[in-house]
Amino acid sequence: RDLHLSLRRQRQMCIRDRYYWFFCRDFKRALQCYGRVENKKLLFLNQSRGDAYASLNQHEDAIEAYNLELQVEGEVDSKVLAIRGLSESLLRLRYWNALEALTEDPSIGPLASGHARRTVLLHRARFGEYFGFFVKSYLASLRWDHALLALFGSVIWLLVIRWWDFFEKEPIWITLISVGLGAVVAHVVFIFHDVLSLWHHIGLGGSVLEDLVYCVLAIGLVEEVVKILPIFPVLILTRHINEPIDWLIYGGLSALGFSTLENYFYFSQLGTHVAVGRTFISTPLHIALSGMLALSIPEARQRGWNPVLTFLGSLVLVSVVHGLYDFFILGPWESARPVSVLIALGWGMAFMAMLENIHALSPFREKAISHSFDSTPWFVRAFMTLVIVVFLLNSRRLTFD
Repeated sequence: RDLHLSLRRQRQMCIRDRYYWFFCRDFKRALQCYGRVENKKLLFLNQSRGDAYASLNQHEDAIEAYNLELQVEGEVDSKVLAIRGLSESLLRLRYWNALEALTEDPSIGPLASGHARRTVLLHRARFGEYFGFFVKSYLASLRWDHALLALFGSVIWLLVIRWWDFFEKEPIWITLISVGLGAVVAHVVFIFHDVLSLWHHIGLGGSVLEDLVYCVLAIGLVEEVVKILPIFPVLILTRHINEPIDWLIYGGLSALGFSTLENYFYFSQLGTHVAVGRTFISTPLHIALSGMLALSIPEARQRGWNPVLTFLGSLVLVSVVHGLYDFFILGPWESARPVSVLIALGWGMAFMAMLENIHALSPFREKAISHSFDSTPWFVRAFMTLVIVVFLLNSRRLTFD
């Protein structure tokens, strides 16, 4: 009996340790713990080994581990995760024949990662199917609860942005179109990474410097360029950008559409527990970054600076801030994640100070009076409402037996 209890405690400690080291991102220690498991056909064991190898960029070993998981009889969930990981590792190594065979298999192909399936279509020059994949993916896997949360957060910040524009409010129709354009151009980020994957893989998992460069260039710079694009159709096709703050407003609206779609994907991948953080930290940071970038153009004109150089300098600045925010969330130091919150708060304070100053330049300002932006009670109500909505959605998955 004592021997049985001792072996049982060792097994529990082994299971606890391997998950602990994996989530602490010490993948080598996690692999050591996985290696001590006697039953090599334990469900999720080889899938977890594959994830650890992939995180260490040892994709040959990852492919072997994922294939071992597929040979184990048992739950479908382990197979789904293994196929997704297998498709990503095959893509990283650009094993096109094996990846095409995987994605074309009717029994397991639909379980491969969307990134891998899209890139294979690009590799085979099936552009019509590639762009149709986005539409099909929404129709096939739309989650109304995740969409509801994303739209709820969007409404919160849409009302705030329209509140900022209190001298001459923009028409509601062009407001909604700007948000929609922001959501549409968000797909350019997917296209960028898919095209790049045809020749070279970029991503997290390298050295600290490589991860930082990835966050600044591949995340920060790419997303900031994409978010600013919807402003230019409004500028060219309409006459609604007629005061400095309009640049900030339309930049913020575009960023809001981008963030709404991004939030939906995060909710679908990570669950609804990230809704509060995404809504009240990530979304306003997106808005503030794009708003400040757009505002650099009228600011340069007012000060007599070169608009192009000013815009490019501002683009570098917001890309670095954006990249640092993501780096401290996604990087190797879990204890450094609060730094991201400090970055968001610091940029938010600078944004609000700029917002106060830019109102003074409005040609529609009738009276030189100070305006208060104290919206604390409203935000508290919005926060509590979101928490209640998240609770109600999560309670649907709970049993009360």
